[in-house]
Amino acid sequence: MNIVPEDDVGFVADSGESEPGLGHDPDEASLSEGAAGSDLHAGRMKSLRHLFMMDVQQPATRGRTTPSPTHARQRSERALFIVVLAVRSTHLVDGGLTLAAGYASYHHPMLDGGLLLLALIESVVILSLFWRRRAVRGPVLASVDVAFGMMALVAMVALTSGSARSSWVNWACPFTYGSVVIALLAFRRRTAAAVAVAFAGVYLVTVASSLTAGKPDLLATSLANAVTYIGLLVAGSFIFGALRRSAAEADNARAEAVTRGARLAAERERNAQHRILHDSALQTLEIVARSASVDDAVRGQARSEAMTLRLALQGEPAADSGGLLEGLHQLAIHFARRGLRVEVHDTGLEFRPDQAGVRALCDATREALVNVAKHAGVDRVVVSARSTATAVEVTIRDHGRGFDPLAPVAGFGLSQSIEGRLTEVDGTVSIWSAPGRGTRLIMVVPL
Repeated sequence: MNIVPEDDVGFVADSGESEPGLGHDPDEASLSEGAAGSDLHAGRMKSLRHLFMMDVQQPATRGRTTPSPTHARQRSERALFIVVLAVRSTHLVDGGLTLAAGYASYHHPMLDGGLLLLALIESVVILSLFWRRRAVRGPVLASVDVAFGMMALVAMVALTSGSARSSWVNWACPFTYGSVVIALLAFRRRTAAAVAVAFAGVYLVTVASSLTAGKPDLLATSLANAVTYIGLLVAGSFIFGALRRSAAEADNARAEAVTRGARLAAERERNAQHRILHDSALQTLEIVARSASVDDAVRGQARSEAMTLRLALQGEPAADSGGLLEGLHQLAIHFARRGLRVEVHDTGLEFRPDQAGVRALCDATREALVNVAKHAGVDRVVVSARSTATAVEVTIRDHGRGFDPLAPVAGFGLSQSIEGRLTEVDGTVSIWSAPGRGTRLIMVVPL
């Protein structure tokens, strides 16, 4: 045990601070008689905390409408559907104008008209089902559209001449551009890429005669039409992917904002409840605890209940404290019955002490508080707990009578009750005190 003399420069200069401490001549009396009461207070405190946490959740959302968590996604899918509708409608109108203007260019114009009608019916059905789903999604519907587009490209071989298939007469080519757009939205990216490449390949097969005719204009037109499938794939992947990602990010941000708002509302409600309890029940209990006209037993009970309520309002101890803060809070409740107000502070308890260390620190703190209650002549003491990378430290500070640490100290408490408990876990204790200036005790247990 390290006892610091009165004229120690470091501690004397610091003696005016409001920090934890204790008196002298510790008492070895056991506190086992209050164990059952402490358990009861612990149960009450946990019930109060649980009640506070349950209550604040309801008023925070009462009467409010929570925005849809997928609002941006829904809007983006609706916009993408409108794009598909516009593209397909444009190509169908283009097909009708092509058939009317180039009627004589077709081998079988009536069959071409029937194929265009089928394309219209297929598009109406597919787009209607997409609209009902509120998104251009679904591999089955997209597969039907891709299969119809492939069939239309092949059918144009029988309906048009070789050179005409490379020109505006072949309305099936732009029609299948829309199928690539649908594939991009409905399939995974690799599947959509395979669809675009397949359309380009089928188209080049159907215009093979134009590719080998030796006419630069037909060759350039045919290759440009085929490359357009790949261009749509690249551009669509970037644009549609960016739109969907932006919508997802917007929805996530909205959901996070709603969550933060709910938490803030809950915190405001909790603070309001705490103020009400502090201004009414807690103050009433503390008035009773200080009243000289009230029976001692009633005052003790009022002190204990006031400390229970105060600790409940402070919230749960840190989960990683290993039970140390909870144990210190139980000591605060117990000593409140004896008229000693123990303020417990977490000043940086980040690392978990083991159970043996927790037990030693709590037992030593109990003995120190007994000394404060009996000898310091004060009704308030501060206990703080913190940790470093290698140890857990509990400091006890009072501003009571103090004592001369160099004078012989009779009794068994300081040297055995406190130091002995800490020595069992390789801990140490150091004490600074001065007559009339209070006492500070620092207990350290290695991690």
